[in-house]
Amino acid sequence: MARCRKCGKSGLFFKVNSEGYCEYCAQQLRDEEIVRHNQEHKRQMAMAAAAAGVKPAEPVSDLKYTLGLIGSSTLTLYANRIQTHIGKTSETIPLSAVLTFTVEEHSIGACTVTVATAQAATATMNLGYGLASAVGGGNHQYQFPRTELPTAYKMRDYIANWSAAQGAATAPQPVQQVVEQKPSPADEIRKYKGLLDDGIITQEEFEAKKKQLLGL
Repeated sequence: MARCRKCGKSGLFFKVNSEGYCEYCAQQLRDEEIVRHNQEHKRQMAMAAAAAGVKPAEPVSDLKYTLGLIGSSTLTLYANRIQTHIGKTSETIPLSAVLTFTVEEHSIGACTVTVATAQAATATMNLGYGLASAVGGGNHQYQFPRTELPTAYKMRDYIANWSAAQGAATAPQPVQQVVEQKPSPADEIRKYKGLLDDGIITQEEFEAKKKQLLGL
């Protein structure tokens, strides 16, 4: 009979992962890991600022969400990359290489998230049950329990907003058209009058130019 190491719940059909935790406790442990990661990040920034003699900047966490996959594996979303952790093996997919991040919800069985990229981020890897990396060249599919759906949708929305922001930043700016204004005859006459006063042109040249500008 399975028993959770953290909450102590057990039952004939009670499921725990390979580390002995139920799905609820496994999610709690991942949330606690994110908190520890943020605290350590803040501590390191404070130490670096103290060494430089400056005020520490407001820390911005690089770790966003962790999705629990089937088989005690995780899919972690950072500020600009996705990383899978399968035992001691990991695979990284930059968000700049992600074309789509699709969540498939199933009423029976595991749900699926598919990360489509232009090409495989790494060589094809055998990730075990429920996991298929670089399927069809640029598709990375991962299965997860229904309890993880809220996290999966948060990851999808973050990546969609990230991609939209990157697209707006790299979009070509509209070219501003500069309309050249032709000087009026009066302005031209003043210009040539100045040349006359400076002795650059003669009175005859000025009068001829003046008639030309006035259409006489």
